[in-house]
Amino acid sequence: PKNIRETSEQYQLLLADSLDLIVQVNREGEINWLSDTVEKILGHHTEELLGTKIEELLRPDNVLSRTQLRDGVTSANASTFRVEFRNHEGDYFWFSAVSRQLFDTQGVSNGAVIGFHLIDDGVEREEVALRTDVHHEFLVNFSKDVVCVEDQGVIVWVSPHMKTLLNFEGDDLLGRSVAELVHPDDRGSLANLSSVLDSDEPVTLTLRISKADGTHRWVAMKAYEVVDNASRATLRVSSFCDAQAEVAARHALLVSERRYRLLAENSTDVVIECDEEGIVNWLSPSAQTVLGWRSDTIVGQQLLQFVLDTDQTRHLAQLSDVGSNRRALAVDVRYLTSTRETKWMEQLIRRFRGKESREYIYIMTLRDIDEQVALRTLVDETRAHFELLAQGTRGVVYAADLEGQLLWVSPSVVRELGWQVGDILGHDVLELTFDEDRPRVTAWRQLLHFGEVLESLTIRVRHASGHFVWVKVRAQPTRDREGRVTGVMVAFHNVDGEVSNLRALRTVSAVGRILVREKEPHEMLREICEVAVVDGGYALSWFARRNFDEEKTVDVVVASAEHASYLENIKISWGSQDEGQGPTGRAIRLGQSITVADVDDDKAFEPWRKRAHAHGFRSFAAIPVVVNAEIVVTWQLCAKERGAFIPDVLSVLEELAIDIGFALSGTDSAMSLRRGPNL
Repeated sequence: PKNIRETSEQYQLLLADSLDLIVQVNREGEINWLSDTVEKILGHHTEELLGTKIEELLRPDNVLSRTQLRDGVTSANASTFRVEFRNHEGDYFWFSAVSRQLFDTQGVSNGAVIGFHLIDDGVEREEVALRTDVHHEFLVNFSKDVVCVEDQGVIVWVSPHMKTLLNFEGDDLLGRSVAELVHPDDRGSLANLSSVLDSDEPVTLTLRISKADGTHRWVAMKAYEVVDNASRATLRVSSFCDAQAEVAARHALLVSERRYRLLAENSTDVVIECDEEGIVNWLSPSAQTVLGWRSDTIVGQQLLQFVLDTDQTRHLAQLSDVGSNRRALAVDVRYLTSTRETKWMEQLIRRFRGKESREYIYIMTLRDIDEQVALRTLVDETRAHFELLAQGTRGVVYAADLEGQLLWVSPSVVRELGWQVGDILGHDVLELTFDEDRPRVTAWRQLLHFGEVLESLTIRVRHASGHFVWVKVRAQPTRDREGRVTGVMVAFHNVDGEVSNLRALRTVSAVGRILVREKEPHEMLREICEVAVVDGGYALSWFARRNFDEEKTVDVVVASAEHASYLENIKISWGSQDEGQGPTGRAIRLGQSITVADVDDDKAFEPWRKRAHAHGFRSFAAIPVVVNAEIVVTWQLCAKERGAFIPDVLSVLEELAIDIGFALSGTDSAMSLRRGPNL
């Protein structure tokens, strides 16, 4: 909008002899600016339209036109569509339109600019409509979704993909109703469709639809009503998308809910589940640690009553964005503690379908940022005051110049990273950063130099002992009296535990998707190894089996591709010799999970220490996989950080190993792994 105002004169010159109309609207669709050509085209004065909603100019009974305009205003990409506008005499004219959203410096949408072109010739309108119909029919015929048109509940047209999805020929369904095809248990949801179609928004239902052979298949049905411009009849257009895999995945997600809940309960963040009315259904135990809330006093209460009055607007605005499927950024909100004090929390909200898919639940993550907010406030004051505060803050605080040279570091660096302050002052921050994270840090720092205040960054930094630890970094630029950026002030704290929990969570989710599909055992284990590295973030994943030879050797069954050279010609045993004292040998021999927190501190790891250093490995875990009451294979995971397999994480991975063993429980699978080739 600012650019439009500054170049208003140029726009007026360009539009003086044009029939084009340009309109700028805000997020609510209200007109903020429009070109003077509106008087030539529609006869309206510019002043009388400012502040009104652009939808008021549309034909009221043209639902499709109104929907396309609304989508054009809210779409993140450039959008083209057609609408009918009313002139000052009450007549309607067709316009072709193109829109593009506007964003502020924070990336938040604040409206759109729309250009309209009058289609003023009746013959041209008919030709455009015909070409559009042909184009749409072509797209529908080659779409993988099934499109169905109903007139008064009777199917009058079906796209060809119905044959592929449900094995019906199109003619088999003409004259029937969709309700006949729906599973009896799902017809209640379909019966409620008419009442929700009044919202002018597409409605999506997940239903079981009958196939030609009498079986049923899960499909996602999206329906909306349109008005046929020729007959003015109201038609219902429905699209059917194959949802069989989605429903299966949802079922697998419900099965693994206990694992997710375990990770949430052990998170340092506060996790809250609310219903659509904002009533708390569940909250993690960390709520008592962070806010002093007891579950029995919070569950069943309205969450809004625990938000400070002055911050409730931000809380409700974020809920509204999530409910409207808009991108919701994290917001800072003050919550009341059990002692009625306030604490700043970084709030992030996500919306999910409930177990019955008829209602939504809201998952809120609250991160304690009380200290960070206090820190940001004091940074804006004096440097001396900030340094005094940083002496006792959690984590580490440092100041650096524009070249990244450390100018000042809080004494807590000794406790957190083992460095003496004098040892690192004057050094570049990148010298303490893990090699793979340096490009992200460099790009992030460049944005800070331009005065940007960015979201947090999770990276690895070097400990004085040589290993790396995960930290979450927050920063803001420092300025001189003229407002010029002179450097950066950074605060970070250790998040090793959070990263370990998140890594296990991603691995559980990725492996769960593999286990629901039937696969040859070696191929299944190979895919598990790959997702543990690609999705989970572990450095190496591999499965081993024991041999019943004289030396009790161990063979590699399958392994992930990355760092696979670590296993080349490796000697591992499950006997009593030195090669049998590693995590794999002990896991087989003892029948229990074995972890190595740090290869440099474990004397039994000596035979493989040099090999591990070459690949950057610091911690290991070996987990037995029991198939039919027998340890058939062991699952090994390697990480580049110390202590990556804390008890809570190991417990989740052990439960996942039980699921893997269950998937391999067939006799053929077990025998195949015992005698199968080394891979």
